[in-house]
Amino acid sequence: MKKFLFVPVLALAAAATFSCSKNITGNDGENISGDKEVIVFPEPQIEIDAVSAGTKTTLEGSSINWENIEYISLFNADGNSTWTYELTAGAGTTSATFTAQGEPQTGFTYAIYPQNSNVPSGAAISASLATEQTYSEDGFPTLYPMGAKTEDGKTFVFENLATVLRLPLKGTGTIASITIESVGGEPLAGAATVDFSGDTPVMTAAEGASASVTLNCSDLWPSINESEPVYFNFILFPGSYSQGFRFTINESNGNSTTATTGTSPIELVAGSFKNFDSPLTIDTPQGWNIFGTIADNSYIELTGGHGTYFCSNVIASEGHNEFNIRYAEDESQIFGIGYDKQTTPVPELTAYGLYQGQDGKLTLTPSETGYDIYFIEDNKDVIVTKTGTPAFCVIGNINGTAYDTDIPMVVKNGYLVAENIEFTGNKFKIRIKGKWYYQGGGYDIGSSSVTVGESCQAWSYDGTSDITVTGTVSGQKYDIYLDMKRHDPNNTADNMTVWVMPAGEVPTE
Repeated sequence: MKKFLFVPVLALAAAATFSCSKNITGNDGENISGDKEVIVFPEPQIEIDAVSAGTKTTLEGSSINWENIEYISLFNADGNSTWTYELTAGAGTTSATFTAQGEPQTGFTYAIYPQNSNVPSGAAISASLATEQTYSEDGFPTLYPMGAKTEDGKTFVFENLATVLRLPLKGTGTIASITIESVGGEPLAGAATVDFSGDTPVMTAAEGASASVTLNCSDLWPSINESEPVYFNFILFPGSYSQGFRFTINESNGNSTTATTGTSPIELVAGSFKNFDSPLTIDTPQGWNIFGTIADNSYIELTGGHGTYFCSNVIASEGHNEFNIRYAEDESQIFGIGYDKQTTPVPELTAYGLYQGQDGKLTLTPSETGYDIYFIEDNKDVIVTKTGTPAFCVIGNINGTAYDTDIPMVVKNGYLVAENIEFTGNKFKIRIKGKWYYQGGGYDIGSSSVTVGESCQAWSYDGTSDITVTGTVSGQKYDIYLDMKRHDPNNTADNMTVWVMPAGEVPTE
């Protein structure tokens, strides 16, 4: 199951440039073509016509059509207020008529879409780009801004002021919302200024603009599938984004997945689509997972089996160091130690008993080294080690040692296993490294005896006896397997299982 911390960086396709009049030709970043949108003012200046495939908000097939209620604003460079024209015919087509609201003024120099009632300052006007956008199945999620200037006082050629970034998703699930953030902090939307002083109008971020945009999908609840990508379009400021983007995808069931585009700069050009080469895959979590701020409020899958689940190299940083353990999407299977029960960060190599409840959490000390996290399913214990430090070890008359050296166990074949063990005596135990007793924060796992190639029941408590092994041959190597799962639910003892197998052989259950 792919989790966001392990998702490869997303490659970006080249931007496809388009004019303000455009046809959508595909999902692969092809050029979006068409003539520029020309609006001509007939005499008297009461009605205007938009007569070509315009840069609008609704996609239908290969054209972009005007909507039912549309307004454009015209203004002069002398400080006069803007004047509004309303669509009166042509909704749902590429050709529409706009009519002035009230007796129109004359001498318009600039035009802007969508409607803007701000008073211009010379050749500039304050505008905005929505930071809360709405998903549209067949087009843009919000009003796509355009600007135009005239040379003859009657004909306006609109130019695109923003850019469209398209995120393709595959997998399973229903999408509630998606938030995009610029990792470098550059503004994506919000307060803006449109400057008409150059050859073409230009939109730039103004003070108070936002470095994040949220696409709300809860009106339509789009579902993604594993066969074809579903595209989610964001309208953003053009510009250079020094460290790319971070996406947080929120599903209707409360799951959240985060992915980044990597650390390379990304350039967004006005009047262009920016496409991703390959879709981000969203998977519904299965089995046991870590969830919390340590995973940016998403899931990290715990792998393993036989009662022990594990993940390696989890990085804890300030503000990203809390987690609990939960099973897939089961809200009743959430385990932590409780907000009021932890006064210091979880120490290493201590078996922490978890309790059931959504308010449970564990806090780790921020560390660039990273942590390995073990979860014992039956006892609902969690053990934390620094990355590369084993939690469980074998100690005894093994590998030329005598109860003075811990031989690490690793997660392999779904078990905990110590490999290539040579017995120099006939006794051993299994414990948390450096700890003898459960009350001391460890497991001291012992039994009576076990024969090579077979198993024995093992228990964990104070004063556990050694495990005596029979059938070993001097100079030969063996693998010791541990199954931490309780096989008799009615037995209050741990009744774990231990095998001693010839090296390379896996236990048969």
